[in-house]
Amino acid sequence: ELKDYVRSHMAKHKTPRYVDFVADFPMNAAGKILKYKMREQAVEKFGLQLDSSIETA
Repeated sequence: ELKDYVRSHMAKHKTPRYVDFVADFPMNAAGKILKYKMREQAVEKFGLQLDSSIETA
């Protein structure tokens, strides 16, 4: 339902592939969001591959 709404209001290339609802964000002692932890959690949950492990030409 959320994906359908977003798809109808945004360009196709801007719509998210995955949506995950979490209770709270991983934060450091200063209260900043640890984005790398969120990426690691997404890799585990959705079975993705980290960008650093993708081989390019």
